[in-house]
Amino acid sequence: MERGRRLTDGGTDRDGFDDADGDSDVTTEGEATGTGGLSRWYEAAASTARNVSSFGLPGGISPFGGEENLTFLFYNTWLLDGVDLPEVEFGPLGSVSPGTIGRMPDLEGRTRDLCRALDESNYDIVALCEVFRRETRERLAEQVDSITDSHAGPGSVPLERLDLPSKHSGLYTLTANDNSILDSSEVGFDDRGNSLRDADFYANKGAQHIEVDIGPGSVDVFTTHLLHGGDLNLDPADIPFADSASIEEYRARQLETLSAFVREAGSEENVTIVAGDFNLNAQDPGTIAERDLTENELFGEFLSECSLYDAWERHGGEVGTTYIEHGPPGGMERAKIDPVNPNYLEDHGERCDYADVPDRRIDYILIEEPQPEHAFELDVEQIRRRHFWRGKTNTREFWATSDVPNYVSDHAGLELECRVE
Repeated sequence: MERGRRLTDGGTDRDGFDDADGDSDVTTEGEATGTGGLSRWYEAAASTARNVSSFGLPGGISPFGGEENLTFLFYNTWLLDGVDLPEVEFGPLGSVSPGTIGRMPDLEGRTRDLCRALDESNYDIVALCEVFRRETRERLAEQVDSITDSHAGPGSVPLERLDLPSKHSGLYTLTANDNSILDSSEVGFDDRGNSLRDADFYANKGAQHIEVDIGPGSVDVFTTHLLHGGDLNLDPADIPFADSASIEEYRARQLETLSAFVREAGSEENVTIVAGDFNLNAQDPGTIAERDLTENELFGEFLSECSLYDAWERHGGEVGTTYIEHGPPGGMERAKIDPVNPNYLEDHGERCDYADVPDRRIDYILIEEPQPEHAFELDVEQIRRRHFWRGKTNTREFWATSDVPNYVSDHAGLELECRVE
Protein backbone atom coordinates (compact mmCIF):
# COMPACT_ATOMS: atom_id res chain seq x y z
CA MET A 1 0.00 0.00 0.00
CA GLU A 2 1.40 3.39 -0.95
CA ARG A 3 1.66 5.88 1.89
CA GLY A 4 3.00 9.31 1.04
CA ARG A 5 5.66 9.35 3.74
CA ARG A 6 9.15 10.75 3.86
CA LEU A 7 11.89 8.23 4.63
CA THR A 8 15.36 9.51 5.42
CA ASP A 9 18.47 7.52 6.18
CA GLY A 10 21.89 8.43 7.50
CA GLY A 11 23.86 6.22 5.12
CA THR A 12 24.01 3.08 3.03
CA ASP A 13 25.15 -0.40 3.97
CA ARG A 14 27.47 -2.72 2.08
CA ASP A 15 25.36 -5.82 2.55
CA GLY A 16 21.70 -6.48 1.78
CA PHE A 17 18.99 -8.03 3.92
CA ASP A 18 18.63 -11.74 3.22
CA ASP A 19 15.03 -12.79 3.72
CA ALA A 20 16.12 -16.41 3.75
CA ASP A 21 18.93 -16.08 6.24
CA GLY A 22 19.08 -19.76 6.98
CA ASP A 23 17.99 -19.57 10.61
CA SER A 24 15.26 -21.96 11.63
CA ASP A 25 11.93 -20.52 12.77
CA VAL A 26 10.37 -22.87 15.29
CA THR A 27 6.64 -22.50 15.87
CA THR A 28 4.46 -23.77 18.67
CA GLU A 29 1.53 -25.97 17.71
CA GLY A 30 -1.41 -23.69 17.02
CA GLU A 31 0.73 -20.55 16.93
CA ALA A 32 -0.73 -17.69 14.89
CA THR A 33 1.20 -17.21 11.64
CA GLY A 34 -0.80 -14.40 10.06
CA THR A 35 -0.72 -10.73 10.95
CA GLY A 36 -2.09 -11.16 14.47
CA GLY A 37 -0.32 -9.37 17.35
CA LEU A 38 1.40 -10.58 20.48
CA SER A 39 -1.84 -10.78 22.49
CA ARG A 40 -3.17 -13.39 20.05
CA TRP A 41 0.11 -15.29 20.23
CA TYR A 42 -0.52 -15.60 23.98
CA GLU A 43 -3.87 -17.21 23.28
CA ALA A 44 -2.40 -19.55 20.67
CA ALA A 45 0.51 -20.63 22.85
CA ALA A 46 -1.45 -20.97 26.08
CA SER A 47 -2.57 -24.55 25.37
CA THR A 48 0.95 -25.84 24.78
CA ALA A 49 3.50 -23.58 26.51
CA ARG A 50 4.25 -24.32 30.16
CA ASN A 51 3.12 -21.80 32.82
CA VAL A 52 1.49 -19.45 30.31
CA SER A 53 -2.15 -20.38 30.82
CA SER A 54 -2.17 -18.88 34.31
CA PHE A 55 -1.62 -15.36 33.04
CA GLY A 56 -5.27 -14.41 32.56
CA LEU A 57 -5.26 -14.14 28.77
CA PRO A 58 -5.66 -12.25 26.57
CA GLY A 59 -3.71 -9.22 27.73
CA GLY A 60 -4.56 -5.77 26.46
CA ILE A 61 -2.20 -3.17 25.11
CA SER A 62 -2.49 0.26 26.66
CA PRO A 63 -4.21 2.95 24.55
CA PHE A 64 -1.96 4.74 22.06
CA GLY A 65 -2.16 7.65 19.68
CA GLY A 66 -4.79 9.85 21.31
CA GLU A 67 -4.88 13.59 20.65
CA GLU A 68 -4.09 14.46 24.26
CA ASN A 69 -1.47 11.74 24.74
CA LEU A 70 2.03 11.09 23.47
CA THR A 71 3.17 7.46 23.45
CA PHE A 72 6.83 6.65 23.03
CA LEU A 73 8.82 3.42 22.78
CA PHE A 74 12.56 2.92 23.07
CA TYR A 75 13.78 -0.55 22.09
CA ASN A 76 17.17 -2.13 21.50
CA THR A 77 16.14 -4.55 18.73
CA TRP A 78 19.20 -6.88 18.77
CA LEU A 79 19.10 -7.06 14.97
CA LEU A 80 22.85 -7.63 14.73
CA ASP A 81 23.89 -9.08 11.36
CA GLY A 82 27.57 -9.39 12.24
CA VAL A 83 30.75 -7.87 10.87
CA ASP A 84 33.67 -9.49 9.04
CA LEU A 85 36.77 -8.32 10.86
CA PRO A 86 40.04 -7.99 8.95
CA GLU A 87 43.25 -9.80 9.79
CA VAL A 88 45.36 -7.63 12.08
CA GLU A 89 49.15 -7.62 11.59
CA PHE A 90 51.52 -7.10 14.52
CA GLY A 91 54.85 -7.33 12.68
CA PRO A 92 57.17 -9.83 14.38
CA LEU A 93 54.38 -10.70 16.80
CA GLY A 94 52.40 -12.26 13.94
CA SER A 95 48.76 -11.69 12.95
CA VAL A 96 45.32 -12.28 14.39
CA SER A 97 42.22 -13.12 12.32
CA PRO A 98 39.09 -12.46 14.41
CA GLY A 99 36.71 -13.65 11.64
CA THR A 100 33.00 -12.83 11.67
CA ILE A 101 31.51 -11.72 14.95
CA GLY A 102 28.22 -10.47 16.28
CA ARG A 103 25.63 -12.11 14.02
CA MET A 104 22.54 -12.93 16.06
CA PRO A 105 20.13 -15.72 15.04
CA ASP A 106 16.75 -15.59 13.32
CA LEU A 107 17.04 -12.04 11.98
CA GLU A 108 14.24 -12.57 9.49
CA GLY A 109 11.79 -14.05 11.97
CA ARG A 110 12.48 -11.45 14.64
CA THR A 111 12.19 -8.58 12.13
CA ARG A 112 8.84 -9.93 10.96
CA ASP A 113 7.53 -10.24 14.52
CA LEU A 114 8.72 -6.75 15.44
CA CYS A 115 6.91 -5.30 12.42
CA ARG A 116 3.69 -7.07 13.47
CA ALA A 117 3.93 -5.90 17.05
CA LEU A 118 4.61 -2.27 16.14
CA ASP A 119 1.86 -2.29 13.50
CA GLU A 120 -0.74 -3.21 16.13
CA SER A 121 0.60 -0.96 18.89
CA ASN A 122 0.23 2.43 17.16
CA TYR A 123 2.93 4.34 19.05
CA ASP A 124 3.47 8.01 18.23
CA ILE A 125 7.29 7.78 18.33
CA VAL A 126 9.43 4.64 18.19
CA ALA A 127 13.16 5.05 18.85
CA LEU A 128 15.22 1.96 18.01
CA CYS A 129 18.85 0.90 18.12
CA GLU A 130 20.78 -2.02 16.61
CA VAL A 131 18.83 -1.78 13.34
CA PHE A 132 21.98 -2.01 11.26
CA ARG A 133 20.69 -2.88 7.77
CA ARG A 134 19.10 -0.30 5.52
CA GLU A 135 16.71 -2.94 4.15
CA THR A 136 15.51 -3.67 7.68
CA ARG A 137 14.85 0.01 8.33
CA GLU A 138 12.90 0.34 5.09
CA ARG A 139 10.90 -2.75 5.94
CA LEU A 140 9.91 -1.37 9.33
CA ALA A 141 8.83 1.93 7.76
CA GLU A 142 6.72 0.24 5.08
CA GLN A 143 5.10 -2.54 7.11
CA VAL A 144 4.01 -0.50 10.13
CA ASP A 145 0.79 1.06 8.87
CA SER A 146 0.62 4.33 10.79
CA ILE A 147 4.18 5.56 10.09
CA THR A 148 4.47 9.20 9.02
CA ASP A 149 8.24 9.83 8.93
CA SER A 150 11.48 8.12 9.83
CA HIS A 151 15.12 9.02 10.19
CA ALA A 152 18.31 6.98 10.65
CA GLY A 153 21.88 7.92 11.29
CA PRO A 154 24.82 8.28 11.62
CA GLY A 155 25.75 6.19 8.58
CA SER A 156 28.78 4.14 7.67
CA VAL A 157 32.21 5.83 7.73
CA PRO A 158 35.76 4.70 6.80
CA LEU A 159 37.68 3.12 9.65
CA GLU A 160 41.12 4.48 10.45
CA ARG A 161 44.03 2.21 9.49
CA LEU A 162 41.61 -0.49 8.28
CA ASP A 163 40.57 -1.21 4.71
CA LEU A 164 36.85 -1.48 5.41
CA PRO A 165 33.98 0.84 6.30
CA SER A 166 32.19 0.78 9.61
CA LYS A 167 28.67 -0.48 9.98
CA HIS A 168 25.79 1.95 10.36
CA SER A 169 25.12 3.32 13.84
CA GLY A 170 21.97 1.17 14.07
CA LEU A 171 19.97 4.16 15.34
CA TYR A 172 16.53 4.53 13.78
CA THR A 173 13.49 6.56 14.86
CA LEU A 174 9.99 6.41 13.38
CA THR A 175 7.07 8.76 13.96
CA ALA A 176 3.42 7.91 13.39
CA ASN A 177 -0.12 9.28 13.50
CA ASP A 178 0.74 12.44 11.50
CA ASN A 179 3.51 13.45 13.90
CA SER A 180 6.00 14.85 11.39
CA ILE A 181 9.77 15.22 11.62
CA LEU A 182 10.63 18.92 11.25
CA ASP A 183 14.41 18.74 11.57
CA SER A 184 17.21 16.25 12.22
CA SER A 185 20.92 16.14 13.06
CA GLU A 186 23.43 13.56 14.22
CA VAL A 187 26.89 13.00 15.66
CA GLY A 188 29.22 10.01 15.57
CA PHE A 189 31.43 9.18 18.53
CA ASP A 190 35.10 9.90 17.88
CA ASP A 191 35.94 7.77 20.92
CA ARG A 192 34.48 4.57 19.51
CA GLY A 193 36.39 2.00 21.57
CA ASN A 194 39.46 -0.15 20.99
CA SER A 195 39.70 -2.06 17.69
CA LEU A 196 41.45 -4.99 19.40
CA ARG A 197 38.99 -5.41 22.27
CA ASP A 198 35.62 -3.84 21.40
CA ALA A 199 33.25 -5.09 18.71
CA ASP A 200 31.44 -1.73 19.01
CA PHE A 201 34.45 -0.10 17.33
CA TYR A 202 33.25 -1.45 13.98
CA ALA A 203 29.89 0.35 14.10
CA ASN A 204 29.58 4.12 13.77
CA LYS A 205 27.81 4.55 17.07
CA GLY A 206 26.77 8.01 18.17
CA ALA A 207 23.54 9.94 18.66
CA GLN A 208 20.76 11.22 16.45
CA HIS A 209 18.29 14.04 16.98
CA ILE A 210 14.88 14.63 15.45
CA GLU A 211 12.45 17.44 16.13
CA VAL A 212 8.89 16.08 16.06
CA ASP A 213 5.74 18.17 15.68
CA ILE A 214 3.18 16.72 18.11
CA GLY A 215 0.52 19.42 17.72
CA PRO A 216 0.73 21.82 20.68
CA GLY A 217 4.47 22.12 20.01
CA SER A 218 7.50 19.98 19.29
CA VAL A 219 9.69 17.50 21.14
CA ASP A 220 13.42 17.12 20.59
CA VAL A 221 14.09 13.37 20.59
CA PHE A 222 17.67 12.16 20.99
CA THR A 223 18.59 8.49 20.61
CA THR A 224 21.95 6.98 21.48
CA HIS A 225 23.81 3.73 22.11
CA LEU A 226 26.95 3.87 24.23
CA LEU A 227 29.82 1.39 24.17
CA HIS A 228 29.25 -2.08 25.58
CA GLY A 229 32.88 -3.08 25.17
CA GLY A 230 34.71 -6.36 24.94
CA ASP A 231 33.52 -9.25 22.71
CA LEU A 232 36.93 -9.65 21.00
CA ASN A 233 39.63 -11.99 22.20
CA LEU A 234 42.47 -9.49 22.61
CA ASP A 235 43.38 -7.41 25.64
CA PRO A 236 44.98 -4.09 24.58
CA ALA A 237 47.07 -4.17 27.74
CA ASP A 238 48.93 -7.16 26.27
CA ILE A 239 49.77 -5.37 23.00
CA PRO A 240 52.78 -2.99 22.94
CA PHE A 241 51.88 0.64 22.15
CA ALA A 242 48.14 -0.12 22.11
CA ASP A 243 45.66 2.31 23.63
CA SER A 244 44.65 0.65 26.89
CA ALA A 245 41.95 3.10 27.96
CA SER A 246 39.24 1.26 29.87
CA ILE A 247 35.78 0.54 28.53
CA GLU A 248 34.39 2.82 31.24
CA GLU A 249 36.65 5.67 30.10
CA TYR A 250 35.46 5.32 26.51
CA ARG A 251 31.84 5.44 27.70
CA ALA A 252 32.66 8.54 29.73
CA ARG A 253 34.01 10.30 26.64
CA GLN A 254 30.93 9.28 24.65
CA LEU A 255 28.67 10.63 27.40
CA GLU A 256 30.51 13.96 27.21
CA THR A 257 29.94 14.07 23.43
CA LEU A 258 26.26 13.27 23.95
CA SER A 259 25.91 16.00 26.58
CA ALA A 260 27.32 18.65 24.24
CA PHE A 261 25.12 17.42 21.38
CA VAL A 262 21.91 17.53 23.44
CA ARG A 263 22.64 21.06 24.68
CA GLU A 264 23.51 22.36 21.21
CA ALA A 265 20.93 20.65 18.99
CA GLY A 266 17.73 21.16 21.00
CA SER A 267 15.44 24.19 21.10
CA GLU A 268 14.51 25.81 24.40
CA GLU A 269 10.79 25.92 23.58
CA ASN A 270 10.73 22.14 22.90
CA VAL A 271 10.61 19.39 25.51
CA THR A 272 13.69 17.18 25.23
CA ILE A 273 13.55 13.37 25.43
CA VAL A 274 16.79 11.36 25.44
CA ALA A 275 16.51 7.59 25.07
CA GLY A 276 19.10 4.90 24.62
CA ASP A 277 21.05 1.89 25.68
CA PHE A 278 23.67 3.54 27.88
CA ASN A 279 25.25 0.25 29.04
CA LEU A 280 25.33 1.82 32.51
CA ASN A 281 23.79 -0.40 35.17
CA ALA A 282 21.71 1.82 37.44
CA GLN A 283 22.02 -0.69 40.29
CA ASP A 284 25.68 -1.66 39.89
CA PRO A 285 27.74 1.36 38.78
CA GLY A 286 31.21 0.72 37.43
CA THR A 287 34.20 2.81 38.42
CA ILE A 288 36.09 4.88 35.86
CA ALA A 289 39.63 4.16 36.98
CA GLU A 290 41.08 7.02 34.97
CA ARG A 291 38.75 9.51 36.72
CA ASP A 292 38.30 8.04 40.20
CA LEU A 293 34.51 8.28 40.12
CA THR A 294 31.66 5.91 39.34
CA GLU A 295 29.88 5.86 36.01
CA ASN A 296 26.62 6.73 37.73
CA GLU A 297 28.20 9.83 39.26
CA LEU A 298 29.22 10.92 35.76
CA PHE A 299 25.73 10.03 34.53
CA GLY A 300 24.29 12.27 37.25
CA GLU A 301 26.47 15.14 36.01
CA PHE A 302 25.12 14.55 32.49
CA LEU A 303 21.52 14.70 33.74
CA SER A 304 22.25 17.95 35.58
CA GLU A 305 24.02 19.59 32.61
CA CYS A 306 21.08 18.82 30.30
CA SER A 307 18.29 19.40 32.89
CA LEU A 308 17.05 15.83 32.48
CA TYR A 309 15.52 13.32 34.87
CA ASP A 310 15.36 9.53 34.73
CA ALA A 311 11.75 8.64 33.89
CA TRP A 312 11.98 5.16 35.39
CA GLU A 313 13.45 6.41 38.64
CA ARG A 314 10.64 8.96 39.03
CA HIS A 315 7.66 7.12 37.53
CA GLY A 316 8.61 3.42 37.23
CA GLY A 317 8.32 0.43 39.50
CA GLU A 318 10.61 -1.33 41.94
CA VAL A 319 12.19 -3.57 39.29
CA GLY A 320 13.67 -2.15 36.10
CA THR A 321 15.87 -4.79 34.42
CA THR A 322 16.01 -4.17 30.68
CA TYR A 323 18.71 -6.69 29.67
CA ILE A 324 16.89 -10.01 29.78
CA GLU A 325 18.85 -12.66 27.90
CA HIS A 326 21.02 -14.24 30.56
CA GLY A 327 20.04 -15.82 33.84
CA PRO A 328 21.38 -14.83 37.26
CA PRO A 329 22.58 -12.29 37.98
CA GLY A 330 19.52 -10.52 36.61
CA GLY A 331 18.28 -11.41 33.15
CA MET A 332 15.22 -13.65 32.92
CA GLU A 333 15.10 -13.91 36.70
CA ARG A 334 13.81 -10.34 36.67
CA ALA A 335 11.74 -10.65 33.50
CA LYS A 336 8.53 -12.09 34.91
CA ILE A 337 5.40 -11.54 32.85
CA ASP A 338 2.75 -9.36 34.47
CA PRO A 339 -0.30 -11.63 34.97
CA VAL A 340 -2.63 -8.62 34.89
CA ASN A 341 -1.25 -7.22 31.62
CA PRO A 342 0.87 -9.92 29.95
CA ASN A 343 2.30 -7.72 27.20
CA TYR A 344 4.49 -6.24 29.95
CA LEU A 345 6.88 -7.31 32.69
CA GLU A 346 5.76 -6.88 36.27
CA ASP A 347 7.66 -4.18 38.10
CA HIS A 348 5.95 -3.44 41.40
CA GLY A 349 3.37 -4.62 43.89
CA GLU A 350 2.94 -7.66 46.12
CA ARG A 351 3.47 -10.10 43.23
CA CYS A 352 7.16 -9.13 42.94
CA ASP A 353 9.39 -11.66 44.70
CA TYR A 354 12.90 -11.43 43.27
CA ALA A 355 14.82 -12.21 46.47
CA ASP A 356 18.47 -11.23 46.00
CA VAL A 357 18.58 -11.28 42.18
CA PRO A 358 20.23 -7.99 41.17
CA ASP A 359 18.65 -5.54 38.77
CA ARG A 360 20.17 -4.97 35.31
CA ARG A 361 18.78 -1.65 34.13
CA ILE A 362 20.91 -0.29 31.27
CA ASP A 363 18.26 1.30 28.99
CA TYR A 364 16.86 4.72 29.85
CA ILE A 365 14.28 7.30 28.85
CA LEU A 366 15.32 10.72 30.13
CA ILE A 367 12.98 13.73 30.07
CA GLU A 368 13.73 17.41 30.40
CA GLU A 369 12.55 19.04 33.59
CA PRO A 370 9.73 21.60 33.01
CA GLN A 371 11.13 24.94 31.84
CA PRO A 372 9.41 28.36 31.59
CA GLU A 373 10.29 28.50 27.88
CA HIS A 374 8.46 25.27 27.01
CA ALA A 375 5.46 25.62 24.69
CA PHE A 376 3.60 22.86 26.59
CA GLU A 377 3.96 20.49 29.52
CA LEU A 378 4.66 16.77 29.17
CA ASP A 379 3.06 14.96 32.09
CA VAL A 380 4.21 11.33 32.39
CA GLU A 381 1.32 9.01 33.20
CA GLN A 382 3.28 5.75 33.21
CA ILE A 383 6.44 4.02 32.05
CA ARG A 384 6.53 0.26 31.60
CA ARG A 385 8.76 -2.51 30.26
CA ARG A 386 7.35 -4.23 27.19
CA HIS A 387 8.93 -7.61 26.48
CA PHE A 388 7.90 -8.63 22.89
CA TRP A 389 7.52 -12.35 23.60
CA ARG A 390 7.27 -14.44 20.42
CA GLY A 391 5.11 -17.24 21.85
CA LYS A 392 7.46 -20.09 20.91
CA THR A 393 7.88 -21.66 24.34
CA ASN A 394 7.48 -20.89 28.04
CA THR A 395 7.93 -17.20 28.83
CA ARG A 396 10.54 -18.15 31.45
CA GLU A 397 12.87 -19.38 28.69
CA PHE A 398 14.79 -16.91 26.56
CA TRP A 399 15.68 -19.54 23.94
CA ALA A 400 13.08 -21.71 22.21
CA THR A 401 15.94 -23.73 20.68
CA SER A 402 19.69 -23.14 20.59
CA ASP A 403 19.30 -20.81 17.60
CA VAL A 404 15.74 -19.42 17.91
CA PRO A 405 15.10 -16.72 20.54
CA ASN A 406 11.75 -16.78 22.32
CA TYR A 407 11.79 -12.96 22.44
CA VAL A 408 12.37 -10.43 19.68
CA SER A 409 15.38 -9.01 21.52
CA ASP A 410 17.66 -9.61 24.48
CA HIS A 411 16.37 -6.29 25.85
CA ALA A 412 12.94 -5.25 27.07
CA GLY A 413 11.50 -2.10 25.54
CA LEU A 414 10.70 1.00 27.57
CA GLU A 415 7.22 2.31 26.87
CA LEU A 416 6.25 5.83 27.95
CA GLU A 417 2.77 7.29 27.99
CA CYS A 418 2.43 11.05 28.55
CA ARG A 419 -0.31 13.63 28.64
CA VAL A 420 0.37 16.79 26.64
CA GLU A 421 -0.95 19.92 28.36
